Amino acid sequence: MAEAGLEHARVELADAALHPFAPDADLVFSRFGVMFFTEPVPAFANLRRALRPGGRMVFAAWRPLSDNPWFAVPMQAAPAYVPPPEPTEPGAPGPFAFDDPARVRGILEASGWHDVAIAPHDTVLRMAAAGDVDEAARAATRVGPLARALADAGQDVRAGAEAAVAEALRRYDGPEGVILPGAVWLVSARP
Repeated sequence: MAEAGLEHARVELADAALHPFAPDADLVFSRFGVMFFTEPVPAFANLRRALRPGGRMVFAAWRPLSDNPWFAVPMQAAPAYVPPPEPTEPGAPGPFAFDDPARVRGILEASGWHDVAIAPHDTVLRMAAAGDVDEAARAATRVGPLARALADAGQDVRAGAEAAVAEALRRYDGPEGVILPGAVWLVSARP
């Protein structure tokens, strides 16, 4: 971080539930990562211990799939090419593990956090430049649930899915690019 001129910041790559963090951080934050914790209560308890008094944690997590067309539209466009994904256990690690704010609050309170605030934030995701639905479709088949469904697909299936997704994304193509709505929870808490 020093080479970027950020003398006051550091990045640690570690298991959030097990790493013996020094209790000297002012801020712990995550952008769409904490939903993948297999054991969220121990992980959040350990992260809480990494903060000095007065510190705080902030993270972004996806709201429900139904509120996130940038995830849902590509998957809904390709049923002729991939079967619908198997339903996941509510709260199972994954992009939508924290879609229920009551569950998030319960996890944080069980791991010792206080002053928990959970606020909805609506945003947009620019998937490609204006007029480039093919690029947006390629991107949509390489991340998210459709990417997982196509992981073992042959080239013909992948090409068909990309064409179907491109067609579905045309209605989101405008002067600012291929833009789809996204819905996020912004969560903050104090130790």
